[in-house]
Amino acid sequence: MSVTLIKRSKYDNPVRTAIEFCNGFSSLKPDHKVLIKPNLVMGANRKIMPPFGKVTTARVVEELIQTLVEYNCRDISIGEGAALMPELGSDTLSAMKFSGVERVGKKYGVKLIDFEQSEYTKVKINGQPFKIAASALDADFLINVPVLKTHGQAIVSLGMKNLKGCLKFTSKKRFHKQGRLLDLIAQLNTQVKSNLIIIDGIFAMDRGPTMGTAHPMDLIIAGTDILETEMVGAAVLGKDPTQIPHILSYGKLTGRQIDLGSVEIKGESIDSVAMDLPWESDNNESFKNFGLSGIQVSGKPGDVSICSGCLGNMLFANFMFAKDNPGVHVDELEICIGKNSKATPEAKKVILFGDCAIKNNREDARAIPLPGCPPGVGKYLPLLMNKSLPRGRAIRLLSTRLIKNTAFKMGLYAENFGLWDPYQPPKFDRSYYECKGVQHPS
Repeated sequence: MSVTLIKRSKYDNPVRTAIEFCNGFSSLKPDHKVLIKPNLVMGANRKIMPPFGKVTTARVVEELIQTLVEYNCRDISIGEGAALMPELGSDTLSAMKFSGVERVGKKYGVKLIDFEQSEYTKVKINGQPFKIAASALDADFLINVPVLKTHGQAIVSLGMKNLKGCLKFTSKKRFHKQGRLLDLIAQLNTQVKSNLIIIDGIFAMDRGPTMGTAHPMDLIIAGTDILETEMVGAAVLGKDPTQIPHILSYGKLTGRQIDLGSVEIKGESIDSVAMDLPWESDNNESFKNFGLSGIQVSGKPGDVSICSGCLGNMLFANFMFAKDNPGVHVDELEICIGKNSKATPEAKKVILFGDCAIKNNREDARAIPLPGCPPGVGKYLPLLMNKSLPRGRAIRLLSTRLIKNTAFKMGLYAENFGLWDPYQPPKFDRSYYECKGVQHPS
């Protein structure tokens, strides 16, 4: 076995080339039921949120489908289970639209599967029952197509973590509540087998899964062995595979050594393309960027007990709050999130964001509980404003926010959060998220 590491710009069809270099179709038969599992972690309005590095590009998926069709495969599906955040308009369908994958699927007549709405199979992992999409388990040939990312909890998010999208949403949350997220990711990869891994490194993201910074890297990494491909992807991101917990766990489960030196790499050398990207995220970044003081999210970076639903809703609301209140000083308010966070003694008020935080801080006399799994933005933002701002200011800002959010849901308003500002052409080309030769409004 070998792993492909190539610069896209050197080849006419880089995905086909990557597959050929690693002999990626060696076990594929034309009559196989093929499932493509991209990383479409969330859906968003492209006028507000740039897709670079967040989701698998439509371009890579299209080149993959073209190659499969050339191989005479006819039973091809694309399956995903994206983050469910109704207030932000995120579900699997919106994620497929956000990435451009929906248009590609329709162009080639490929079936699109929303794992959350499809059949699931109960499987025991670490002795506990979890629900995995039946189509992922039933596929004859599963092609795992993650994005090249570092990650605030897993250090890297590549092929192994991408399979977490095959879980039902309730099972995803239970992965975090078990307190063994990274071990469970390793065990999941012994249940759901990737026959081919193609890491989309056109754009890499630091501090993923969604709120970090994108970097143009022009890479494709491909292999038929999940461990070898994961090690190469980690090294390209500047990380030592022997220090990645879920890679180590998978090695122990399968009785294999974590030895990057034993991997045959075809194409570029790791040293010639590697970029050491930061992985630790800062849940207080929005407050710092807008100059707020006296307010903070408690807890250590990388807390694996915080699930994506809670984190996404909290960070998005914090961003709106910070944008509306630049330079404001709040009188020592802290937000606890996840089952491990505790407020500091200096805090005067403590918002407990979600059921896990409430359970861990129920005896705190300063606590202001916000139940939910996850709590909605529509409940959290008013609470945050009312507990931190003068009453008159809170009422004015909430009224303005209500109007903006209503107009947003009606498609009449798209707020500029400044997220697009760093991502300008030609380095950041939106066409990677469209069908080839077809332009669509963003």
